[in-house]
Amino acid sequence: MHTNTAVMRSLAIIVIIAFTAWTITDAQKINPCCVKVSTAKVKEPIIGYTLQRENLPCIRAVVFHTESGFFCVDPRQHWVKEKVTDLRKAQINKVFPPSSPSTSRPVSPRLITSTVRVRRPAKVGLVCCKAVSKAMIPSGIKLIGYKHQNALSPCVQAVLFFSETEKYCSDPTARWIPRKLKDAQKINPCCVKVSTAKVKEPIIGYTLQRENLPCIRAVVFQTESGFFCIDPQQPWVKEKVMQLRLAQKNKLSPSSPSSPSSPSPSRPVSPRLITSTVRG
Repeated sequence: MHTNTAVMRSLAIIVIIAFTAWTITDAQKINPCCVKVSTAKVKEPIIGYTLQRENLPCIRAVVFHTESGFFCVDPRQHWVKEKVTDLRKAQINKVFPPSSPSTSRPVSPRLITSTVRVRRPAKVGLVCCKAVSKAMIPSGIKLIGYKHQNALSPCVQAVLFFSETEKYCSDPTARWIPRKLKDAQKINPCCVKVSTAKVKEPIIGYTLQRENLPCIRAVVFQTESGFFCIDPQQPWVKEKVMQLRLAQKNKLSPSSPSSPSSPSPSRPVSPRLITSTVRG
């Protein structure tokens, strides 16, 4: 009897240690919140995926994981559906090898959601367009996302554009829609967790993200392959931002007369602040 009790206690301790280690490791991962999606194929090897449900500002998306970052992709694309199917088969085969007759339920993909799920009527009512307009959205309004809405009574077929404070129910047949969608298909990161690890890829730009939940205060480094959400308190991050700012300043200002001639400077892109109605 004493032996069984000791064994049970040992197992309990092992489980607690394993769970703690898993929790610490998981906390260091960056959870993406896609506010826009892309239709372009991901060229890097995909090592995993996440099905993101709509929960504003996060929109419905497939988030493909690669070694270098996350990619927010339109779930309606044919190639995306095929890739998800392939990944699911690989996941099932990894959990249950073909030789194993086990019928246990496989691990479901993790869903990025918030406390309010989209299936609740109160949530649906926030994003359901019952009427649409062909009027063009003024260019001065900063859009942070969009989604396609299917006709399902009482909702009508529409393209919803989201700004920091409003939603716009637009007629999908309007002539200006394709151009606006093309402009909106750039991925805007919304960092909900940050990493302290150094970015090993060449950094081509950065964004200072202010705290506006679920987005948190972060430095978003941009590389050729994606975005990296980094802790702004890290000394190496501050040094890197200073280097990028200096390079940006040198690019903007002509070199001194004593220095060798250089090509005329092009106007740099100003760092975009990802904010919402409440600024940090």
